[in-house]
Amino acid sequence: MDAAQAWGRDQANEAQAALLNNALRHGVLDAGLNTSPKLAQLVTEYRRLEEALKNPRRAPGFWEVPGFDQPLYIRGDHNKPAEPIARRFLEILDAKPFKPTGSGRLELATKISSGHNPLTARVMVNRLWHHTFGRGLVGTVDNFGRLGDQPTHPELLDYLAQRFVHERWSVKSLLRELLLTEAYQRSSTPTEGTATQDGPNDLLSHMRIRRLEGEALRDSFIALAGRLDARMYGPGDNALAPPREQVRRSVYLLIRRNTLNPLITTFDGPKPFTTVGRRDSTNVPVQSLTLLNDPFIIETARRWSEQLEATASDESKVNALFLQALGRPANAKEQAAAARYLAEMKSTPAANPNQVWADFAQSVLNLKEFLYVK
Repeated sequence: MDAAQAWGRDQANEAQAALLNNALRHGVLDAGLNTSPKLAQLVTEYRRLEEALKNPRRAPGFWEVPGFDQPLYIRGDHNKPAEPIARRFLEILDAKPFKPTGSGRLELATKISSGHNPLTARVMVNRLWHHTFGRGLVGTVDNFGRLGDQPTHPELLDYLAQRFVHERWSVKSLLRELLLTEAYQRSSTPTEGTATQDGPNDLLSHMRIRRLEGEALRDSFIALAGRLDARMYGPGDNALAPPREQVRRSVYLLIRRNTLNPLITTFDGPKPFTTVGRRDSTNVPVQSLTLLNDPFIIETARRWSEQLEATASDESKVNALFLQALGRPANAKEQAAAARYLAEMKSTPAANPNQVWADFAQSVLNLKEFLYVK
């Protein structure tokens, strides 16, 4: 009793606090709100005020601190330092030392982002081209040096780099310009002439076939299941959360190096240990097994099939699934194959109509046309 009274006066010592905690753990003291209407009212008011608080948003910033010059270590041996070298940009481009008062990071960032820098704008433009067309104007996205590939269209690369700088380094503006081009909107099926004359597709005679990245696949699954939360900002999803709790776009997915999303990792999502300009694009058995057995995919197919109109015909349901997943209705051959499959599954003694449509929906998610951009 003394401990409880001391706690109420905010005067409890460590021994009294330990006694009260022990009583709560063993059920001697009731931790519920039913025994104290006044406490219940206070807790209700606290919860109301807590819900009204907006989650704080954080933005990284920079703080300039005094810097110091590093010595050159003879042949990389840390035990053999030479004279310190003044902080500056690459000597071959600009040997003028930075101001001695700061760390030199601001001057370095200014040099890198300068419109007169011959590399920054071209590297960025090339990466955006690679992202939209499937291959950069310079094939070695991460290597613009002597050992990298030569650009297939050097004049185009220079032109886009100049436009990029002129538009105040606007990624949105450059992407809009690329996506509205006739080259981007071409079919991925080459004609007989282009297949012969432009085998490597260096002349952009047709669009390259590309598989959706892991993040885009995950977002597509969530959208088809009708669970996509399109709001901006706020806390993201846990990468290992159960399927029903994964509702936000992958751009808001929480990334930690030891808890990566298995679906994105399976479809060549890069490890967050280093920068990756060009992702791998593999086609391995584990990807097909994931689409068949992963609980996230199974739950997606189930919820997607539940959205079908119950009174619609089988043909209408098949068309609805194809339209949502592929952007087109099923053709006659696909309708015939679907009809045979559905009839066979429904004829089994233990057939569950809901499960039959969930399985069919999952088979649509396994189509190459869904996984690849043509």
